[in-house]
Amino acid sequence: MKGNILFFDIETAPLPDASEFIEVSAPSNYKNQEKIDEYIKERTQKELEKAALDPDLGLITAVGMGYGDDAQRKILINSGRSASGETALLGEFWEMFRVMGGRVCGYNILGFDLPYLMKRSFVNGVEVPVKMIDMRRYSVDPVFDLYAIMYNWGQGRGMKWVAKRYGFLPEGYDGQEGSEAPSMSDAELETYLNIELDLLYSLFDRMNGVYFVE
Repeated sequence: MKGNILFFDIETAPLPDASEFIEVSAPSNYKNQEKIDEYIKERTQKELEKAALDPDLGLITAVGMGYGDDAQRKILINSGRSASGETALLGEFWEMFRVMGGRVCGYNILGFDLPYLMKRSFVNGVEVPVKMIDMRRYSVDPVFDLYAIMYNWGQGRGMKWVAKRYGFLPEGYDGQEGSEAPSMSDAELETYLNIELDLLYSLFDRMNGVYFVE
């Protein structure tokens, strides 16, 4: 039953001090100090732009969860973008994960969301239900990674592209992507995550009976 699966998505942002942990050096053929400094500055900025995707340089700002036969939802927001806020968010997520018996559904959660949650739990000292986490490839249940399943554990396209291509983009979607999440307000994050959950439910229903039977 779909009601026994935890549907979820996370949003992330760079750590405030992420630049302190980015190590960049200019190529050995650079001799002019001004050019060296310019190169390092540009490369550091490029790395910072990707920091939200790196759990060593980023943190979790929000988690959207959908669960139960009546599709209850819970949007957890780390309003202060702080370590304490992230710790509380992680604790709530893993508790719901336990309640649902480790059965989860998301898009690229084996490649991104679950590893990110585990690394940030490691950083913050949050207990993780390790024995309930199934990271196997080529397995559908208990982890329904719709991205991995649809693209047979290879490279694929984003969920919004798939939704647009196959006609189930939800009402209210205005073209926002996850890359914009670091600059979203709390209210915008909540709206965005509700749309993500709408997409997950719709895609799960479309795939059910073709890629798996639930």
